[in-house]
Amino acid sequence: MAITLALTGKKEQAIEAYRKALELKPGYPDALTNLGNLLLETDQTEEAIQICKRLVQLSPDLHAAQFNLANALAKADVPEPAEAAYERALQLAPRHLDTMKNFAVFLSSQKKYDEAIHVLRKAAILEPGNWEILNNLGIVYTEREQFDVAISCFQDAIQYAPENCDIQFHLGKALEESKQTQDAMIVFRKILRQHPNHPGAAFHLGSLVAMLGDYEYAYDIFQQLYQSDPTNTASLFGMGSVRLKQGKVGSAVGYFETLAGLEPEHLPSRLHLIDLYSRQMRNKDVEKHVEEALETHPENAVLWNYKGHIQNQKKQIKKALKSFLKAVELDDTYVHSYSNLATIYQSMGMFADARQVLEKAYELTPLPEYRLALASLLPPIPASMEEIQEVRKTFKQNIEEMHADGVQIDTSIKLTPGTFYLAYQGYNDRPIIERMAELYQVKNNLSWNPEAPTVTRDGKIRIGFISSLFYNHTIGSLMKGIIEN
Repeated sequence: MAITLALTGKKEQAIEAYRKALELKPGYPDALTNLGNLLLETDQTEEAIQICKRLVQLSPDLHAAQFNLANALAKADVPEPAEAAYERALQLAPRHLDTMKNFAVFLSSQKKYDEAIHVLRKAAILEPGNWEILNNLGIVYTEREQFDVAISCFQDAIQYAPENCDIQFHLGKALEESKQTQDAMIVFRKILRQHPNHPGAAFHLGSLVAMLGDYEYAYDIFQQLYQSDPTNTASLFGMGSVRLKQGKVGSAVGYFETLAGLEPEHLPSRLHLIDLYSRQMRNKDVEKHVEEALETHPENAVLWNYKGHIQNQKKQIKKALKSFLKAVELDDTYVHSYSNLATIYQSMGMFADARQVLEKAYELTPLPEYRLALASLLPPIPASMEEIQEVRKTFKQNIEEMHADGVQIDTSIKLTPGTFYLAYQGYNDRPIIERMAELYQVKNNLSWNPEAPTVTRDGKIRIGFISSLFYNHTIGSLMKGIIEN
């Protein structure tokens, strides 16, 4: 009866029938085997493991018992016992292809690529024309970034299964990752001719087309994908990304917001929204998305960095410090966390700590703006007149060394040099600041031609002052009236 129920798709009823059968005959091997498989299929993994272990105890030399136990342990992410069970299963049945294939997939999931290749090569010798083995080999070689070998494996697999879209899709991805863009696009287009609504091929083709700058064509690809399957959130992300590249920020935000609503755990859309809202100074929206994203991605360093930034804006310095330190703990290569930590440390008077984290930032990303930040890292209040002179002397030397090295800094860089405390020292800072300013690469992107002005002058020079930073700053609140009038 249990077999009939399972064949007709009534898996839960079949499971109950097998449980009753085992109450009558606890050591019945077929019932244990079938029950274990059904439990695994219905994601009742823990019970499946216990059933498989019972079968192994009864029949330790039964290949199916070890194989099923290995599959259950692998699904439960218990790596060491799973690997041992697969090895035992292969000892009992060295030529069993399904065991080899599953073992190789498991090894790949553990990033043991050499071992996975070894197992699959053995399987390929046993059955040279097996497209699935060749396809799996290609996938493993792709993970190892041995793209030429991977592509060869996929091409061999296609010879045995020319209509199989999965192989073609993996081939396209390998070509894409190996920077063979045109060949990858040919493969993805071929898949779409056979299966016009193939989501993976459409998304990758759209992404490549966008990368080449044909944004409207890319948008059309993503839009068609969305129309064919409104549940495909990748198409929303694609349309949002294209609109963002086109500078259509409002449209991009709409797509990312829709995606975040449909799939709250979708991190890339959240990060785009957080970045866009940060640029627009929409702090409440930034905070909302950071908090929601951290619920599903508490391990993401970028989110903790944003959280620290929000807390710092609220003058919650100690909380901000903890968040930035958390970001560094999660990813010690994320350079923005170090520059933010430097700001916090400097505001807390922890000058040595600020220098240490800035040095780490410069080590990770040796850009001139970080070198200038280090050069201009000044103590808020030097301990003596002698120290003031030493600080100024060192700062001047650092600036001159940068000039000697031909350093030039892009004016679009947002990292601000720490010259604020120079004014506290009571000296004329203009020569130092002028020399520092000469490091910046000023580019005039204005269309105005001073030789042929389009406006008439009335003797007054009017200067516009636009700054979201200064608007909320003390100087902004004090000077708003003067600026407005």
